[in-house]
Amino acid sequence: MSVENKELARRYVEEVFSDGNLAAIEDIIHPNFINHLGSPPPGPGPFRERVERVRAAFPDLEYQVLDTIAEDDKVAIRVVAQGTHLGEFRGIPASGKFATWSGMEIFRMAEGKVIEHWGAHDELGRFQQIGALPDIGRR
Repeated sequence: MSVENKELARRYVEEVFSDGNLAAIEDIIHPNFINHLGSPPPGPGPFRERVERVRAAFPDLEYQVLDTIAEDDKVAIRVVAQGTHLGEFRGIPASGKFATWSGMEIFRMAEGKVIEHWGAHDELGRFQQIGALPDIGRR
């Protein structure tokens, strides 16, 4: 199952978020899906809406999976993402600025689909790069 679960995790970020393939959500996301990133309602519908909002804000969004680790029903991946801020993002108007940020994702699989997701991304860096926060310098 590890190989199949790794492929599902890759499809989640690359096929859905990078490519914007919303039709793939039906194949990837379990009907009882829970996204622990924020507090959206459960299910594929709210997930689709999140993808649409992110892709509207960063239409050229591209994720790259750098590392993948799988054990039992869980998969952890390390990613880097990049895109141009061309639409409203979390209340921030489009800046036209390009941003690159890193993240970690953990997935739990059930019945051949993603049923739970946890994630952490460099939101401070992303907001600084799009001009929403001052760049206080990195050490």
